[in-house]
Amino acid sequence: MVDDAARNLRRERRRGRTGEAGSESSRRPDYRSLKNPFLPQPVFSADHVAAIHDTALRVLEELGVKVLLPEARLILARAGALVDEDSQMVRLGRDIVAAALASAPKSIRAHAGDRARDLMLELGSMTFLAGSGAPNVTDLERGRRPGTLAAFEDLIRLVQHFDVLHMLGPCIEPQDIDNRLRHYAVNRAQLTLSDKFPFISRAARRRSRTGSRCCGWRAACPRTNSVRGPIATPSSTPIRRVSSTFRWRKASSTLPRRGRC
Repeated sequence: MVDDAARNLRRERRRGRTGEAGSESSRRPDYRSLKNPFLPQPVFSADHVAAIHDTALRVLEELGVKVLLPEARLILARAGALVDEDSQMVRLGRDIVAAALASAPKSIRAHAGDRARDLMLELGSMTFLAGSGAPNVTDLERGRRPGTLAAFEDLIRLVQHFDVLHMLGPCIEPQDIDNRLRHYAVNRAQLTLSDKFPFISRAARRRSRTGSRCCGWRAACPRTNSVRGPIATPSSTPIRRVSSTFRWRKASSTLPRRGRC
């Protein structure tokens, strides 16, 4: 009798989830377009935020930053920044910073290989990706081991399978591929095994364009927001010349042509 009551209770619960017993659920979760319904929780008060911002402006204006990319220094000089070529130090006036902030878009449409997987990156949108940057890979059967291209490809397949993961990332480092050719292998895996928004390393900018055309992935890729990559500004080591070239070229059109410090 108790067993019958338990079975009836489970049957009622299933009926509540599906509408009718045994029928397919009418719930269709849209994991591809998630929104955060809550307001952002402030960490600092408004006056503290203003003080932090003012201090940052003073650092840029009075102390300056070291910019290693000659093309970037030229663009900033044209915008009105004070550039010392000998020390590679650049001082940015408040008006230049304000103009750059005003030109920043409120939202960015990220184009994936499949238009249905395009992302809108804006305030309130929630975008998830798998953990990235690990040198090793592990699972229950084979344990912890150095990352390989085969393991990287398997992880890309997993990310492709789950709709709640919206974009690709450098899941692990394929250490069995020569470092000079590693970016080709990583980009090929992303462009052939997935149609989600991909990731490229800073050393693979030109290679990714060539690879995307060879794979037939999104013919308009070079003209749209079709890839993402890192800007290693907090790094304690010198940034390579290629680290931000394509970002400076794109950002230069939004900077004012003249200004003052």
